[in-house]
Amino acid sequence: MSFKKILYVCCAGVFLLFLVRKNIFYTQNCKKIYIGKEYFYIYDFVPKKEINKTFIILPSYSYFDASIYMNTKKYIKYEPNKDFKLLIDELVKNNNRVIVVKYFGYNNSGETSRTRDSNNICEEIYKVIEILNINKYILLAHSISGLYSLDYLTKYRNEVEGFVGMDITLPYYFLEECNSNEKYLEHKFNADGQKISESYINMHKYFWETAKKLEHFKFHNDLPAILFTSTMLIDNINEQIKDGLLRTKVIDHLNNMITNNNIQQIHILEGTHYLHHSQSKSMAEFIKNKF
Repeated sequence: MSFKKILYVCCAGVFLLFLVRKNIFYTQNCKKIYIGKEYFYIYDFVPKKEINKTFIILPSYSYFDASIYMNTKKYIKYEPNKDFKLLIDELVKNNNRVIVVKYFGYNNSGETSRTRDSNNICEEIYKVIEILNINKYILLAHSISGLYSLDYLTKYRNEVEGFVGMDITLPYYFLEECNSNEKYLEHKFNADGQKISESYINMHKYFWETAKKLEHFKFHNDLPAILFTSTMLIDNINEQIKDGLLRTKVIDHLNNMITNNNIQQIHILEGTHYLHHSQSKSMAEFIKNKF
């Protein structure tokens, strides 16, 4: 056998071993969750060793793929299981089970006639918990899902053993900009000419009401929480304060939500709104030490 052939066989073997080892620690399942005749999908990443903790990832309700922030112009239906892949891998390495929820209107999830208010969205998240028969879990929310997850904590606090926020949308963003939902919809919602799911469009109608309901939200003093905040978000909010659009700094509002500094912390990380792309290892380490 020639040297080139030997080299080729060795490289192929190493590549196959890499593929095997990449998936040796967990199994990945895609499941359909039905509510009546309507359905949405979840991805369930389960370690092959004994499960340490269970994380429920609630993604940003985005109609475009995060790759637009990687110098592409192609808008496609958002796939949260791919968006959070780096962080998922880090969490599963530590023998954690990770479940990613694909809301109605996401990617291959179906549309829904259910009202897209926070009550229904929290109920749909809880349906996942019921179907999978999960007793205790940690919510990991990004962006607008932060708003829903705060409401979720007011409804199902006894089951949630921890909270991780990643640049979560805070209630005051809506309330300081507008004094009613009608005013918010007038100047804030813009489809940009893109193809957006009806479920996504309908959610906007309830953002302001949800924010108003959570205006004075505070974490329970016995709930461990990590609040990751990007330097980009801090800078963006500071610019809006300078322009007179907002009055409150991100850190000030987060501190006002905290009730127990011993178990609830804010961590400012260098990066964009998609911290889970660039800071997945650091975030996983903070999470490991906390939970």
